[in-house]
Amino acid sequence: MLKNVLDFLQNSYFRLLRFARNDGHCEEERRSNLNSARTLLIVFLLACGTLLSAEVQIAFLQSENYATKELLAQFVSQYPAIKVKVLDKSSLNADKSFVYALDELVLFSNYKRDYNNGVKLLKENEIGTIFILNPNTSLYGTSAIEAMKKEKVYENAKQKVVYVDAFSLENLKENEVAIIARSLLYKQDRTKFKKNIHWIEICSKLYTPINQSMMIAGYDENKSDAKLFYDFIFSERAQNILKDFGYSIEE
Repeated sequence: MLKNVLDFLQNSYFRLLRFARNDGHCEEERRSNLNSARTLLIVFLLACGTLLSAEVQIAFLQSENYATKELLAQFVSQYPAIKVKVLDKSSLNADKSFVYALDELVLFSNYKRDYNNGVKLLKENEIGTIFILNPNTSLYGTSAIEAMKKEKVYENAKQKVVYVDAFSLENLKENEVAIIARSLLYKQDRTKFKKNIHWIEICSKLYTPINQSMMIAGYDENKSDAKLFYDFIFSERAQNILKDFGYSIEE
């Protein structure tokens, strides 16, 4: 790693400097050592400049959110010399991306509900509207419909479905529910909304996994800065951050 190179250059510089100042060496040898020390000093300063200007470029397949922003903040606090630049997701090469977490679906209500029947609750007359993110633009919407179909409730409940691009959980009325990302729920006040009272998890076997993917531009195991970021994403510290924001970690 670059740090090891810097340490080597620094130690070599001071060693040559000591030899150059040693009266026990002839003038020619002292001059040679001094010139070598100066050369090493220049190389050392150039290497320092490289370290200080180190940059890692990444792209998230999904939009940036609270979890990814916290991940980036924690990485920069751990490696302040490395700048992280987030590229537009259009820059992401799917073949070079990797999954770092999974999101899951939950069935949510602003009001206390009996969730004993799980997703089959959506067929009940007490449910007037089911909000789902637009499946044409959101993987969460596609997965919600997939789960409803596998539970054989979609045909009976599809007339209640309202597709939206975004919605506020706080504004749901008593006869309204929403199928949302668990990570979205974790952005809210978790002391207010209780599991099995306001929301339940929808069995992940009912829909295609909602992968959270990213890419490190020009990633190479031999590139220390990119490798540092990759290792950080899968570190216990980063994994705990993701869990705190409602994501699951693929074992």
